[in-house]
Formats: sequence, C-alpha cells, structure tokens
Amino acid sequence: MKLLLKIFVGILLAPFVLWIFANIGLNIWFQGMRMWNYWTVPESLYVEEGDRFVVVEAFEIGGLTHYNAPFTGGFDAVVPAGTVLRAFGDSVPGASAFGCVPENTEEFEQQFVPADDRLSPKYDAYSLVVPLKEIGKRIQRLEAEE
Repeated sequence: MKLLLKIFVGILLAPFVLWIFANIGLNIWFQGMRMWNYWTVPESLYVEEGDRFVVVEAFEIGGLTHYNAPFTGGFDAVVPAGTVLRAFGDSVPGASAFGCVPENTEEFEQQFVPADDRLSPKYDAYSLVVPLKEIGKRIQRLEAEE
C-alpha cells in the first residue's frame, strides 16, 4: 500500500516538478545566451551617441513612432543608399541593434512615417532600429566630426 501511495504522489507531483525545473532551466539558458551575445559582439560593432553611418546599400528597417502618451507604434521603411544615420544613444551591451535617426529627419519623416501617425495630435517623433550586424555591410561608419 505504501508503494502505491508513493507512486500516486509521484505521478501527481511529477508535472509540477518538471515545470519548475523547465522554467528555471530556460531562464538560466536565456541569461547565458544574453551573456554569450555580450561576449561575442566585436568591439567594432559598439555604437556611441553621435556616431554617424552612411547607408551604402538600401535595406528594409524597422521604425518606431513615439507619442506623448504611453504608446509606441511602428512602421517599415526601405532606407535608401546615401542616407546618413546618427545614433542617439550608446548601444547597450548584449543588444543586437541600436537606435538612430537620419540626418534628413523631416524629409525622411514625410516619406516613410505613415500619415496617420504623423498627423496624430499626440505624435512626438520617430526613430529607427538598426541591427548591429549591418555595420560594415549595408552601413559604413563615418569618421567623427571635429
């Protein structure tokens, strides 16, 4: 009888115990992957506020629309070759992308940010999110301005 009770309790608790180990294990795995990305991103891909890049090959990019409200929207755009992008902050260690805006902000905004967003009374600004892996491929770092 004791053996049957142990088996019954084991069957009842097994899914719960497996769920706990799976979640803790996944959390540890994700933390490890974030640290792996931090260790493996070359220093040449780090971006500092004010860094400038020129687009050498047009590519699709994600954009964010910012509002004077607790909301952020998004859009896709094909950034044309020759566009100069300026980073508005330092890249975060372990991140796979950085935020920037084109130097021709108003022209770009008129061409790519959806009119519904631009004309909203709470619309504030937009920004672009560029994958770090594009540095040296589709975008080239420009020399710092003196």
